[in-house]
Amino acid sequence: MSANTSLEQDKATLLKLWAAVGGAKQTLTNGSDDVEDWEGIAVRNGRVTEIDWGESKPPLSGVISKEIGKLSELEYLGFDGNALSGEIPKELGNCKKLEMCYLFKNKLSGVIPKEIENCTALTILYLRENKLSGEIPKEIGNCTALKELHLSQNNLSGVIPKEIGNFIATVLYNYRFRDNGHRYREIERIEEIPAAKQMAARGENPAARVKMLLSKAKWKEAEFQKRIMSEIVDPMNQASSIRDLCETYGVDPSSYVYDKFGNTVDLIDPLFAFGGDTARHVLVKERFGPPKSYERALAKEEEGIAKSGADKWIGLRDLNRVTLEFEDPLMLTLAYKALTKKFKVSGLKNKFEWIYQDTYKQPPDIHMNLDLGKGWLVEVQLMFASVLTIKKELHNFYDIVRAKDYYTILSPIFEKAQTNEGRVKEELKKSNQTLNSVKNAEIMNQSLSLSSSSTVSPEAAGEMKRKIESLEKELEDFKEKFEQIIGIATV
Repeated sequence: MSANTSLEQDKATLLKLWAAVGGAKQTLTNGSDDVEDWEGIAVRNGRVTEIDWGESKPPLSGVISKEIGKLSELEYLGFDGNALSGEIPKELGNCKKLEMCYLFKNKLSGVIPKEIENCTALTILYLRENKLSGEIPKEIGNCTALKELHLSQNNLSGVIPKEIGNFIATVLYNYRFRDNGHRYREIERIEEIPAAKQMAARGENPAARVKMLLSKAKWKEAEFQKRIMSEIVDPMNQASSIRDLCETYGVDPSSYVYDKFGNTVDLIDPLFAFGGDTARHVLVKERFGPPKSYERALAKEEEGIAKSGADKWIGLRDLNRVTLEFEDPLMLTLAYKALTKKFKVSGLKNKFEWIYQDTYKQPPDIHMNLDLGKGWLVEVQLMFASVLTIKKELHNFYDIVRAKDYYTILSPIFEKAQTNEGRVKEELKKSNQTLNSVKNAEIMNQSLSLSSSSTVSPEAAGEMKRKIESLEKELEDFKEKFEQIIGIATV
């Protein structure tokens, strides 16, 4: 097919696309028959490679036609800042050379098409501020060149698939280069502080010490939540300006009020808050951790002693804990400074220090231990919203890695599972006992002569044997899957 023929076909496709989005032909062509003169269109080697119809005047209000899939050489697509509705066509996946796709700030609905996985050259995908629903397709993980992924301010549900859980570096890239890096640079300056030891009675065995600590944590939880809310969360979310916040906490406002170029910035920018300009201006969200179970606390205590030694082990400092969630890097650092003003810091790790690496072994955060009073240490994590979403997904794998045996994982499968041993182990134990009692015809015949309350018929014995075989097969199948999951989780 000649270049002229291909360009003529692209030309016909553009006219259909423009009509579908509600544009007038004259506005697109500018009175020219030459595609290269058309509004927002770029051509290279006889094919259309760019469509930039973002922020059109008046806004485009139609739909994105499936005809888009016929532009096989398309590298750039911009429909941002319009009023487009309908779904993102799955045919977009035919644009295998697409590198940048901007569909944000529209009224697009439906799900994110899994066919997007075919766009393997994709480096930037902006879908935020639409009405998209459903789960994030795991197929996005096949877009290995992706550097920026923006999905916020939609109606998406579920969790980030593990296939894209390694996009932590991508997510941080999005935060790092907002406002030319000005809003992120303060994070890099946060210095680590050596960890202090948790208050605990000396000389007690681990089990007794853990019970005492859990009781103390339960008693301290109300005070902990009250102070975090009244001294950090509420003041930040109720502030009218950055200057007010800085004054409240006695912080020099110079790093917060002006951007890299000396322009004034403030809290009204919807990019840096939850909900944008359609909801109450929320700068920080709090997520208080649930009480740690005795079993998990004891295991962590014993692991710490075994690893560090009884004298050097600093103890459990996360029995009262909260994660503070941010969209704005600058607000994260301001919250850090507020915490240092309101509490004594007894330990700090800056897990953002590996900011230039391509992959992360764990979601980065500012991890602080604060003295709530009289030496009682609590945990506060400062984290970006998108990174927290990834962390919650990774916790599914943490639970598997921590499991001591297969029954710990199997037990939730069964409705009547009450302990870590689970119904599987109990069923196997009871079934094997019964099978042993009827394992040969002689014993079976003896059983038939007993009272009806203890009789086990050949049919019942056969059914029990089949049940045992089924459970044993299920357990073996799960063991195989378990080993595969462990392999994934430890990569």
